[in-house]
Amino acid sequence: MPIDKRYAAKAFVTSILLITGAFFATLSTGEDRLVVSNKECRVIGIKPLKQYVTRRQMRCMKSVQAASEKGFSPLTINSEKVSAKQTSEKCRIIAILGTARFCSKREVRCFKNVRSALRSRYSALFQSQNATPTPVGSNIPTPTPSSTPTPTPTATPTATPTATSNAGDITYNFDLVPYVEGSGYEGKCTVVLNADRNKLSIHCTHNVVNAFEAHIHPVPENSKFCVLSQPGLDFTYQCDLTPTQATAVLNGKALFVIHLALGGANQAALNYIH
Repeated sequence: MPIDKRYAAKAFVTSILLITGAFFATLSTGEDRLVVSNKECRVIGIKPLKQYVTRRQMRCMKSVQAASEKGFSPLTINSEKVSAKQTSEKCRIIAILGTARFCSKREVRCFKNVRSALRSRYSALFQSQNATPTPVGSNIPTPTPSSTPTPTPTATPTATPTATSNAGDITYNFDLVPYVEGSGYEGKCTVVLNADRNKLSIHCTHNVVNAFEAHIHPVPENSKFCVLSQPGLDFTYQCDLTPTQATAVLNGKALFVIHLALGGANQAALNYIH
């Protein structure tokens, strides 16, 4: 009889360990459970953006290389800094579907549901599962002129720029937000899509001193158009559009970026044209 009790106790402990291990395991498919910090995450808060996505709007990947091969680029320079100790994990990188961006687990916060995310003042990156992405950083308030960014830039964006528009044109006014949180890089842009949908007029003011280039990415592709080399702190230019590029602008999937230097990690300020 004592032997039966020992076996029963051993079986009970084994079953508890198996259940606990399964609960805390990290799964790697886009629509499966994701566990961050030993919590089940139905909703992921992206800390640099202060916005959230549901598990259907993200995909887990093992490495930066795997994400890059799928056409995703880093959300911030910290997205590429993944500890070597995490090599055994199946979900080291979180790709945000519909944005062509990825971030590391250190840049996300786990929520059990949307209500919890909203309670923590996170806004939705997508209004619905199939919606156009909310512009990156659209919930970040515009800094007041008296604020001092870090590092301190030598110029401050002026008031919202204007661009000439005619009947049938579509005008977009939006803020540029930092690619790296805390960098202080920011700006304001007015972009006018003409009535024939084949030309953009762009006017921006920003504080990215000695900027390398300004251009637009049609998300999720890695190509670029409307390229302007060495843009000043207050610049205006025009560019021609293909039908595909015009569609990207109309659908809110055209990402305007100002670069410090060549390469994805050298982006300074950006936002979707919206």
